[in-house]
Amino acid sequence: MNYSYEKILVERHVLEQAQLPGTILRLPKVYGPGGNANLATIYGYRDRLGWRWTHGYVENVAAAIVLAALHPAAANRVYNVGEAYTPTIAERLQTLPSSTFPRIEAEGYDFRNNIAYDTIRIREELAYAEPVSYEEGLRRTQQVGRTNPDD
Repeated sequence: MNYSYEKILVERHVLEQAQLPGTILRLPKVYGPGGNANLATIYGYRDRLGWRWTHGYVENVAAAIVLAALHPAAANRVYNVGEAYTPTIAERLQTLPSSTFPRIEAEGYDFRNNIAYDTIRIREELAYAEPVSYEEGLRRTQQVGRTNPDD
């Protein structure tokens, strides 16, 4: 996968299109049935206990996308989507059963900076709130992950 591009350039282009107002959504790491059901992005970084990476349960992210697509106030705005609070990997692991999922080899990654989104704008301007609680999203994800560990 190619990561050597600047998303901000695409965002600027979209927002400059006066004839077709656009909305930019910056999505978190999505988990749930159909993808990351094994919670690899939590278990795999268990040696980075103080690190934060904003996640979002798939149904919650979908709800944010629909809300932004339909809400008139979203035109020409940029929104971060994800949890209201981004827990550390240690905080996440406290709520999960133990796992034998292998650690993710992360040589060359810079963990000095968190990937934690501020989601206040979408919550205040569009009245976004997660329809599925964090606990329920994890429960549903773990249920699928147990039946399909490669998901």
